[in-house]
Amino acid sequence: MDRPSGKLFLFYIESVDCMLRRRIKRFSPGGSVMSTHFDEKRQAWSPPRVVYSQEAPKDKQAFRTIPKVLANKPAVLRSGEWVLPLWTEAHGTCGKDRTRGAAAVLVSDDMGVTWQRRGHIKHASTWLIENTLEELTDGRLMMLFRTTAGKVGCGEGAEARAPVRANAW
Repeated sequence: MDRPSGKLFLFYIESVDCMLRRRIKRFSPGGSVMSTHFDEKRQAWSPPRVVYSQEAPKDKQAFRTIPKVLANKPAVLRSGEWVLPLWTEAHGTCGKDRTRGAAAVLVSDDMGVTWQRRGHIKHASTWLIENTLEELTDGRLMMLFRTTAGKVGCGEGAEARAPVRANAW
């Protein structure tokens, strides 16, 4: 909830072209990052909008055409920036790209109007998925990940005092 505006935001993934070939018609995880918000004053949801496209034509090749996945809410930092953790899941079902997935964040410094991807976090021996983010009391950012290593993955990034735009992941 963005308290000043009274808007409740919902971030979700919309599968666009990754149909699984099974008896039941179903899309595989991932797609484009979407957003909508509920305006309490109007008592209505806004039309959905693309925050970060699966295609992401201006993005680095490493993230192009790979489905994006979300599992957790954005962190609102003391600086006012919104930081939304995501990961890519290049599982091959789309037939476009078999690149191994990676974790990253989307950052907005204008309360969700515009977003930029930051970081490209990988590990040689495990996936890093279902990431969540917390701003620590000293201003550092800590991201936790689900892994296949039998341990929770942990990474530290940019200090909140220096904008996340600095791309310090």
